[in-house]
Amino acid sequence: MCKKLSAVFLSLLLASHFVSADERRTRLTYDDRTPELGKPEIGLEVGFYEYGDEEERFTLGEANVTEVALVLRHQLLKKFTLSARIPYIYFEPDQGDSESDIGDVEVGAELEAYKGVLCYPWVIPHVNVDFGTADLASPEGLGDETVSLGVSVGTVTHDVITWVGDASYEINGNAENSLVLSASLLWDIDKDFAVGVEGQIRENGQSQGVELLDTVGRSDGSAGMIMGSMHYNATEHLAYSIYFGGGLERTLDAFALLKTTYSF
Repeated sequence: MCKKLSAVFLSLLLASHFVSADERRTRLTYDDRTPELGKPEIGLEVGFYEYGDEEERFTLGEANVTEVALVLRHQLLKKFTLSARIPYIYFEPDQGDSESDIGDVEVGAELEAYKGVLCYPWVIPHVNVDFGTADLASPEGLGDETVSLGVSVGTVTHDVITWVGDASYEINGNAENSLVLSASLLWDIDKDFAVGVEGQIRENGQSQGVELLDTVGRSDGSAGMIMGSMHYNATEHLAYSIYFGGGLERTLDAFALLKTTYSF
């Protein structure tokens, strides 16, 4: 299965060079990079996640998750961008049978409410709705609807360092609501290559991976995660990113995610 998923990702990478990027690079916050007005942005993500057995859901023990997700973004109106994320998940538990299924489909909206005369600082309120489309009988996805409301504030220093902070409140259909605080730092080494680091603290400790799934349980208290990233603009329209990291005092042990984005 993993070989098939890798082949899908490689095929997209190769094909994208023949079709002629200003992608969003942060995952836990909202930077100020959006598609051009009226032009769509298409992304494909392939993620690999390793979960531990602490407070496991369905007593499945340790588990590996592979996910392929289609990501769409479109600046429908000036400063107003819509997005959608459609994941497909392959779940491989340490005990029991492997499963595959559609994960939790998400849609979101963001508004560039303020931007300084030098293009920074910026303020971006945002909303994201997780429809809980994963099968409740399987461990994929949250399994219930979740609405996230938040605001990101960012700026740039020395023309190459991007700072973004985010505060969000998640309203969960069948669980306690969560206060989520996130921060991102990006360093543009040159115009085509950047590296970054991001962190997040979730007040009630609900494990969600990287904006995607609650595969192996929920816990009370607080939890967090940290990740690094690298970003490369291959052409004016094509960009690649890699993210890697893990959870702090949570069931997500480690993850790696590859992303390619094509902007029309």
